[in-house]
Amino acid sequence: MAGAWRQAAQGGWPRGPARAAGAAAALLLAGLALVFRRRIAQALVRRRTGRGPGEPALAAHEAARLYRRMLAAMHKRGVEKAASQTAGEFAAGVGPSEAAALVAEFTAAYHALRYGQDHGQAARMAVLLRQIEALPR
Repeated sequence: MAGAWRQAAQGGWPRGPARAAGAAAALLLAGLALVFRRRIAQALVRRRTGRGPGEPALAAHEAARLYRRMLAAMHKRGVEKAASQTAGEFAAGVGPSEAAALVAEFTAAYHALRYGQDHGQAARMAVLLRQIEALPR
């Protein structure tokens, strides 16, 4: 037994076709891991969390994008959001107008999408945004 270890230590790695096949297999595995690294990482995240890696980020991004469009529409109507105001404070401060109820409902949908991950609210926000944008100036 000790002789086999000594022989392997003195002989080094296998030579000839066995060495070439081992090196080719190692290179192939490394290449596949490199090519599919994103899919492998996503699968590991999905396995660990039970959801895709970008889902919460996408919901927050979509909510923020729609909210910025609503703020732009309200800006055109002379209603500005102060930097220190929360979304809820802004909605409450719109004042009595046609837009007040729409902005309040839009803000509730915004909170549900951004913080509650309720993806169905994106469509509701888009409908409300069109209604807000259609209001007279």
